[in-house]
Amino acid sequence: MSSNSTNRGYLLQTSGENPGTWGLDPGLNGNWQKADTNLGGVATIALSSSNVTLSATQYANGTIVLSGTLTANVNVIFPPVEGWWTIINNTTGSFVANIVPVGGTQSIVVEQGAIADILFQGTTAKFRNLPPVGTYLVLIDATVPLWISSCTVPP
Repeated sequence: MSSNSTNRGYLLQTSGENPGTWGLDPGLNGNWQKADTNLGGVATIALSSSNVTLSATQYANGTIVLSGTLTANVNVIFPPVEGWWTIINNTTGSFVANIVPVGGTQSIVVEQGAIADILFQGTTAKFRNLPPVGTYLVLIDATVPLWISSCTVPP
């Protein structure tokens, strides 16, 4: 009997299973469709003042676009899977959208108007592709920006 891969749900068939159905969904074609969505799909999530838990259809996409005017701090909650996503934060407002794994204590905040890659490992979240440690971030401001101070794992 076939099963699914742990993180992205690809169909895993045993040798000799489903003979004569090589390309039929949910066989190989279904896996290629999922891979295409994982790598090239985009889900837009509208935010305002309520937390959002991503559905399987939403987090299957490799890119998550956050939109809307924030009227409160909100959490965008990812399921306990491993992998990376590109987050585009197109929100406005004087609040932050925390990116958090379900059951986790860490949160990542992507600056409004910015794009970041985030790696999830179960209940942990980390920025990907940041400059090396010791690289300076020049801020022309008297205080640390809210998007940085809101991260439990600072950039």
